[in-house]
Amino acid sequence: MNLKKQKKRPRNVKDTFMEYLEEAIKNRKDQYNVVKDEHENFFDSMLPVVRQFSVDQTLAFRAEMINVIQKIKRGTMYPTDQFQQSQYEQFPNYYRFHHGTTQ
Repeated sequence: MNLKKQKKRPRNVKDTFMEYLEEAIKNRKDQYNVVKDEHENFFDSMLPVVRQFSVDQTLAFRAEMINVIQKIKRGTMYPTDQFQQSQYEQFPNYYRFHHGTTQ
């Protein structure tokens, strides 16, 4: 048996760089093949407007978005009982007709 150890050929910069580029292109293609969900599509639809904001407008937008998210998560965005009560007080006939109740 004649087993010779094969010496690994040292990799040159060109080969290494080409492998890197091929991997980067593959990763980029994989990234673009990801299907976006409805939430990503919604936020993407706002980007053209948000990109036109000044720095101050951008900061205000972000702060308000965070506030809204926190209120929704806490369940305080629309205090349901108070909202329904105020609607009933303002429009009692409409509320009775459409909701079939008299509070």
